[in-house]
Amino acid sequence: MSNEVQMRTSIEQTQFELIPFEQQPTPRQCTSSKQEEMYKIIQELLHFGLIRPSDSPYAAPALLVAKHDGTWSMIVDYKKLNNITIKDNHPLPNMEQAMQLLGGSHKFFSKLYMNIVFWQIPIKEEDKFKIAFITPDGLFE
Repeated sequence: MSNEVQMRTSIEQTQFELIPFEQQPTPRQCTSSKQEEMYKIIQELLHFGLIRPSDSPYAAPALLVAKHDGTWSMIVDYKKLNNITIKDNHPLPNMEQAMQLLGGSHKFFSKLYMNIVFWQIPIKEEDKFKIAFITPDGLFE
């Protein structure tokens, strides 16, 4: 993991307002080789201080997806969290409109690797338990 991961954005901390939720967290099943790979990723994230153990009543399932180079990337399925999150009414800019504002001067468009960017978004301390995720090795936030 590069040193870039440790940097944080300078934006205000993100806050999550939730609708009441009653489902208990359960980890997704995975093969022993995937569980071993996920364990390595979790240990790396713990080492860099990007996550910590949690006892949250909330938890999204974590799983591994294959990257184009054959390595694995851990993702967290936050669909249920998104369904109970009160939406922020400040919309993100429409990429197509943003490109039109640049005129014809743009030649390249790049996409971000969001797996790394996600860990750079500061979350309010009192809201961190809401983004907890569960793996076969435990619950983390």
